[in-house]
Amino acid sequence: MNKARFLLLASLLVSSVLTAGSLPFYAEWQSLNSMYYDSIQSGKELSWDELYRAEFGFKNLRYNRMNLYLALATEQFFDESHIKLKTLILDADFSPSWILSAGSREHGYGTDFAMDNLPVLMRGYDSYNYQMMRLNSLGIRYNLDSDSHIKLDLGGNTHNQPCGMISYNRQSHSWNLALSEEIRTMDSHWRTPVSLTSFSGALASPNLAFKASGALAILPGWDSTKAHHELYLQAETSAKVAENTLLDLGAAYTKHEYAPFESSRYQLRLQRPVSEKIELIPLCQLSTMDSEELWQYRLLGTIKPLPHSQIGLYYDYSHFTNSKGRHSIGMSLSFGLDLSDADIGM
Repeated sequence: MNKARFLLLASLLVSSVLTAGSLPFYAEWQSLNSMYYDSIQSGKELSWDELYRAEFGFKNLRYNRMNLYLALATEQFFDESHIKLKTLILDADFSPSWILSAGSREHGYGTDFAMDNLPVLMRGYDSYNYQMMRLNSLGIRYNLDSDSHIKLDLGGNTHNQPCGMISYNRQSHSWNLALSEEIRTMDSHWRTPVSLTSFSGALASPNLAFKASGALAILPGWDSTKAHHELYLQAETSAKVAENTLLDLGAAYTKHEYAPFESSRYQLRLQRPVSEKIELIPLCQLSTMDSEELWQYRLLGTIKPLPHSQIGLYYDYSHFTNSKGRHSIGMSLSFGLDLSDADIGM
């Protein structure tokens, strides 16, 4: 998308927001600027890097019996950003129990884990979830009751070919559970059919929170590919160990039939507010890739000057097994606004 088209699109969105303050428009900006010193990189011991993303759209724009979910996001290309469609879903309520939807969205397994996002963008522009793909589909949803539903998605893309997924979701005020079974004509890596069985769930109480997700991929023998299975598991828990102090544990495991054949991450962190708007988060993380181990120690301080906004400063020391370490410092920004529940005045 060239600059003229982007400016036209942005002006249309802004004018829509200003002329109709009730529109559920939102915008997010995240960036990470970091500098690191690594003695192993001869001639380039000191380096600078940056990562950034922006996203904006409408969370739930309703007209008559239709709902629109729209998200546009930047895609980083060195020192330029390109606008791409992240999500476009149109829902139609045909009755209190039946809902039809059509559109395009990113689909994968394992989202919204805090251990993947401290500070923001630490692991890349956007976390790549297990078996991530773009799903262009028709969805048929049936509400079993006010707390649960089943849904059938039929569609796919030119890379993964035709796909189908049936899912079940149940949610209450303190817990939720999701189960799904998915068939893809082509696996993203093996280019053979794949069956994906998944689960995700969460529990919450005043002093304890727990979240877990997992997926089992079964690939049949096909041409030169031998029959095998692959596994993804991830979980994290947060416990209140003292007044205003949280102890968080996280773990992730992935098993492939290609390098790295097994990879895992284990994270221990402490969250301690210094004041109403300032928080310190020390953490330790061990990442394994087959026989390699990477240790990371980080101290992150965050400042929240406004709602939905955060400035983070961090120091990070990391090293592989029996190797010299890398020292990193950086600034992490996360700013956002949500007009769906705001009072807008001119």
